Amino acid sequence: MPAPEPNKTRRRLFALVAVSVSLLGSYLLVEIGLWLLAPIGSQAMNSEFTQTLPGLKERLRYTRNEVGLRSISMKSRRKPAGTYRILCLGASTTDQPTQSTEDTWSGVLETGLKSDDPKRPIEVAALGRGGWKSIELLHWSRHNLNSCKPDMVIFLLGINDLCGNGGRDYSFNNIDDALAERFPSDLHMFARRYSQIWRRVTAARDAARQAEDLKTGDTVEWHSENMNFIRGFYRNQPALAQTNRQPDPILEFTQATEALVTMARNLDIPVIVLAQPVLWHADITDDHRKLLWFLVNSRRGGQRPDMAWVHAEMLRYNEAQAEIARRHGAHYLDLEKRIPKDARHFFDDCHFTDQGNRRVANELLPLIRKLMTEPSP
Repeated sequence: MPAPEPNKTRRRLFALVAVSVSLLGSYLLVEIGLWLLAPIGSQAMNSEFTQTLPGLKERLRYTRNEVGLRSISMKSRRKPAGTYRILCLGASTTDQPTQSTEDTWSGVLETGLKSDDPKRPIEVAALGRGGWKSIELLHWSRHNLNSCKPDMVIFLLGINDLCGNGGRDYSFNNIDDALAERFPSDLHMFARRYSQIWRRVTAARDAARQAEDLKTGDTVEWHSENMNFIRGFYRNQPALAQTNRQPDPILEFTQATEALVTMARNLDIPVIVLAQPVLWHADITDDHRKLLWFLVNSRRGGQRPDMAWVHAEMLRYNEAQAEIARRHGAHYLDLEKRIPKDARHFFDDCHFTDQGNRRVANELLPLIRKLMTEPSP
């Protein structure tokens, strides 16, 4: 076959370049138009769900603002002048994906604080994700805490560090090495920050995944249909008096939690550290046992721990938090002793019912009101 004539080759190359430039130009025009006319936050979300878990409303609306925070009033990272902003940071027990924002403990907090002085601008926002441990929150905080300009930070951590770490391949030397290993840099952060098209594509993908999770139960906090199966699987595992957990996962928890509290205190932000409350206790009733499903990772995989052992471990994690708070001049609130261990306040091992959320907020309100009236450090 004869080679193409030079003029034809140049024309084809020119046409290819022209098409490429046209596509790139169209993409940039769409990006500019979206940024100018209809920008969305990189982590904004607004979805409705139905559930059947007792103690919760059947219908809920799950919303996040552009920073990925749940809040009644906070809309963006920029803090309006004169606003007092409180950040509640943790995992699913802070995010509370089984409730609409106004029914979460952070939402109840905001409503209560605004009722004290309706004219004072107050924003309470919550950041947490199902399964997050202290190291995930530390990674987020290093990139976002200072830019959110909080006037107070509340931490609720421990359940996932206790249950989720310590698996077959678990290792830990120090928190900086662990951060470098688990959070490599990539192009996603760049795309999320600068591309409106990318944000829309990922938002549609996330919405589709969550809708599927409702059907399949892949995300436990988002479903109710498969809860009986998960609880049955838990009950069929043999109860073990102790587990093989070396290195001890509490080392990672204490280093990450200390780094979090240190970071906030270095920014002169008042800090409240909450003990992780749980339904667990040595004399748990059979009815309450039926609500449990949390296995504990070990060298042999997920195991059902003896109730006395796992509750003692939770107390050990909470004592570590109390000591960190004392050393750094933070405030410690022992919710483990303040939240009743019953089905009115928990619908499983650690997640709160609507009444449980109200109880957490009411336990916090007196301390927060006191701190808001004290002079800044």
